[in-house]
Amino acid sequence: FKNGRQKLRMSEDDSVKKEVWDGKIPVCFTVDDRELSSSIKKTPEPCYMLVRRVTYFSMFYEKLEKLFAKETSAVVGDEMWLSSEEIPLKWHYPVGVLYDLYGNHLPWNITVHFKNFPEDELLHCQGSEPVKTYFVSKLKEADYLKHKLEVFKELTQEDTALLWHGFLQDQYSEFWGVNKKFMLNSRSVSEPFKSIPFCIYREGQPVFQKLIASVVAQSAAADNNKEADVQSQLQRKQTLEDLLRLYDSNLSFIQESGEHCPLVHVIHGIEVPLSVPLQWLSENMSYPDNFLHICIVPPKRN
Repeated sequence: FKNGRQKLRMSEDDSVKKEVWDGKIPVCFTVDDRELSSSIKKTPEPCYMLVRRVTYFSMFYEKLEKLFAKETSAVVGDEMWLSSEEIPLKWHYPVGVLYDLYGNHLPWNITVHFKNFPEDELLHCQGSEPVKTYFVSKLKEADYLKHKLEVFKELTQEDTALLWHGFLQDQYSEFWGVNKKFMLNSRSVSEPFKSIPFCIYREGQPVFQKLIASVVAQSAAADNNKEADVQSQLQRKQTLEDLLRLYDSNLSFIQESGEHCPLVHVIHGIEVPLSVPLQWLSENMSYPDNFLHICIVPPKRN
């Protein structure tokens, strides 16, 4: 019976991972009409796409450039970038994070630019190599936090190639065939992560990161049969509430009143209960880079 329950739990967890992987946002891309070539007589048609939450907009730059660049006054050397309601969108943030921060409606209207690159707000990204380099570096950072790089150092070149190809081509089984190794230690044994990889985002504030273990030791009184002053060490699973209290010890962002509306915390657009264990969240609701990306946003953007 115990093995049956474990298999059921694994099946349920796998369905959560698949739901996270399959999440998509309808997006409408239009070119900035201020950048249209004077020879263009008709505004280019918008481009509609269903974009995966877990991917990066920069993975669509080449396609968007082919669609729109010829319609604008862009010249060789001009770099494409995107904005939402005049806010430049960071290409190295996952699409789901950007939508949770800045999206209000569906389809999400995104403006494509080729001029006036905002040097002070965006990193440069020309070609696919910067995206792959960034993604792999985030995986290494996550594994350092979870396993002190024990797992990443054991990956073969073939593993890394499969991981990237699965992510790039939306191949869930191929990606998770390798990514599951990051859920175990170097001996392929399940154990609590040393630290939970996470980032907290809030509009107008720097990204928040801090060390937090998945479990902490706590003292518990021993049996009545033992001396009263004898203590035994137990482990308490840390929860999402513990993590959010690192960001705001009083969770005051949930309780703001007056002119300020209470805010909510969302992961993949979902307001996750505060009682959920961090270990479970990290294993099942992390983005492909193995980080939990948590947004603090007004309820209307949930």
